Amino acid sequence: MDVYNEFTGLRQDGRRPNEMRIIDAKIGTVPGCTGSSHFKMGQTEVIAQVFGPSENKGGDRDIAEVNVSLEYADFAKAPHSTDTARTRRSRESELIIKQTFEEAIRRECYPNSRIDIFITVVQDDGGCQSAAINAATLSLIDAGIQIFDFVVSLSTAFIADQVFLDTGRTESSARFPVLELAIFPSSSEIVSMNMTAR
Repeated sequence: MDVYNEFTGLRQDGRRPNEMRIIDAKIGTVPGCTGSSHFKMGQTEVIAQVFGPSENKGGDRDIAEVNVSLEYADFAKAPHSTDTARTRRSRESELIIKQTFEEAIRRECYPNSRIDIFITVVQDDGGCQSAAINAATLSLIDAGIQIFDFVVSLSTAFIADQVFLDTGRTESSARFPVLELAIFPSSSEIVSMNMTAR
């Protein structure tokens, strides 16, 4: 799959390797939840909602329990993707996002509590896990949940001996290693890191 033209130095979508897609973010977009956000990276579009902190009957009493649910809207399905592959990918991303926010949220401030994060991928054009982490961060901020630092995430790929920032669907689905990285920007501490190669 030809994702990069070495002659022009451009990707299929016209970006240079070090260029990101346009980002659009809004908070407080969904009524009826504690916090919410709508986050777009290019054509990838994600909605996140936070509920809580609410009483947790069971589990660890000293710190809050973090639960994450990641779902793809039916119309956000990638062409030719199977439900099994999408479900497996969703569950892997859920676990990574859960572990990321268990590190980011000041859970000791919410004993006997649970914080639920619901993420819906409205459109999938690559970099969904990073978009989901960014959307969840904004929703937590909107909800007033105490965090150590906000979390920012970006996907990168290594193609033709170059690092490509903010991978789109073409680059993510090609046979190149893709790294999804989430950090605390004030300290540059890595919160989560996940590499895949198809």
